[in-house]
Amino acid sequence: MADKKLNEVSQLTDFDYALIVKGNDVAKITKQNLATILGELLPVVGENNNGLAWKGGFIERVKITSSMSIDDYTNPGMYGLDGCQDSPYKFGGLIVFKANVLVVQIVYEMQGSNRPKYRQNWANQGWQSWYSF
Repeated sequence: MADKKLNEVSQLTDFDYALIVKGNDVAKITKQNLATILGELLPVVGENNNGLAWKGGFIERVKITSSMSIDDYTNPGMYGLDGCQDSPYKFGGLIVFKANVLVVQIVYEMQGSNRPKYRQNWANQGWQSWYSF
């Protein structure tokens, strides 16, 4: 194998081991170990960083408090409402969906029996009124 040139080796779609170089040593590593090492180097997507998507779905985002406007939250994810003044519900949650130029907000009350409400903003032309499901 050592006498083969790189352009003469076969191309594979799967492998058992990969060769690695550490210092002056050449060693083999299993596919699973290589995946683990690479996975630790890749960041997980979060509020403040890009990366791999979390398998649980939405990104958990910041709490929207009384000093913040719900109108400003257009990044997809789940937000907590903690005294939000310009939302139909002051306490609960906000789910945001975004597709191209459409942003949809769904707000729900945490402990009440009120129905969730939604609204949309198309092409940044302003928020529509809140509607109940």
